[in-house]
Amino acid sequence: MKKPYFLLLLLFSCILKSQYLWQIDGEKITKWNYFDGDEFNNDKVDKSKWRTTLPWSRAVISQDIVYTDSNITFNDGVIQFAIKNEESWVTLADWEIDSAALAKNKLQKKDSKTFLFKYSGGLLYSHKEYLYGYFEIKFKAPTGKGIWPAFWLYGGKPNNEIDFFELKGEKEKAIHVDIHCPNGCSNYKEGWFGYRKGWGHWLKVDKKLNESYNVIAGEWTKEYIKWFLNGKLIAYSNHSFEIPMCLTAGTGIAKNGGPFKPGPDKYTPFPNNFYVDYIRIYNLDSLSSYNEISKNLTLSNKSKHKNVEGNLKVERKGFYNNKISTSKIITISLNQLSLNEISLRILGVKNTDEVSVEISSNEVSLFNKKTTSNSEYIIVTNKTKVIKLKAAVNNQLIEEIIEIK
Repeated sequence: MKKPYFLLLLLFSCILKSQYLWQIDGEKITKWNYFDGDEFNNDKVDKSKWRTTLPWSRAVISQDIVYTDSNITFNDGVIQFAIKNEESWVTLADWEIDSAALAKNKLQKKDSKTFLFKYSGGLLYSHKEYLYGYFEIKFKAPTGKGIWPAFWLYGGKPNNEIDFFELKGEKEKAIHVDIHCPNGCSNYKEGWFGYRKGWGHWLKVDKKLNESYNVIAGEWTKEYIKWFLNGKLIAYSNHSFEIPMCLTAGTGIAKNGGPFKPGPDKYTPFPNNFYVDYIRIYNLDSLSSYNEISKNLTLSNKSKHKNVEGNLKVERKGFYNNKISTSKIITISLNQLSLNEISLRILGVKNTDEVSVEISSNEVSLFNKKTTSNSEYIIVTNKTKVIKLKAAVNNQLIEEIIEIK
């Protein structure tokens, strides 16, 4: 016998440009409103949103790398962050020089401000600061020993940080998640003799992250931080932060003997690219979403459709398990691609779930599918002005009338 539906009717007019993400967790439905982000449909960096260096320096002396605009390129709606193994002389301003790092890493120099860097890289660092939200990135990982891409929030003061992921090119089936606090975060683990072990850890997955696109999301609230891989909850921390943070995405290089060692070897391919389809930031404040998107959304005439990998199996350890072993969160999101196309994405689906979605206009069905796995679709709207979304997820029903403008 079919389960009775717990009916949630949200019958009001919305703006699809704002795009939405629904989380269905048992009988609880949370609607997130698109607040900010970048679809990377242009052929250059939006400098109103992003800087292309870290705010404290163009160079990371401890990694022997300098960040440049030339290491960021675009191709068919995807931004590419390159690491290049090419030496360059760079003259730094006084405020860019990390004296402590310079003392440990003896770089060749012409004078007190001009140094020879072995590598160059690409990254984005947001001008805007964020306090809580749902942060999502769709990416394909690079490969090669020593390559070190990341997606993270940084608050400084002096070291508040949420690492939604750090990857290593030689760890093709692993994701590192972490949080950093100036004096240690509240849920650090005590070891022998009171030794405090950092919270972060590597999580193993069963497929290579450099063979297809995957979606990592971080949910940051006043009470907790959650990590999702293709809609599946993979990590949880009951520590949170109360300061705004900037968002960063890009790729770096590790060094032998340093953090996230080892560094590259003679087999590491260069140039080496980290691919990002989009970055999307949602919040729970519906009043803020429209003004942001109406100013900043760039519509694409291209049908961006890079399939998301299915549910990857994740090997978890210790304190990750207690909060997530029974999680059954499914996410559904709508995104406008052009004046005639929208994308529908369903993540977190297990083969025991029952998920169906219908999108219609004027009682005419534009799309009607059932799925038992992660799915992504492009839907032609025929330039209609109003669509109706009806989604049935196990025993939950969502209905919304959405105005397209």
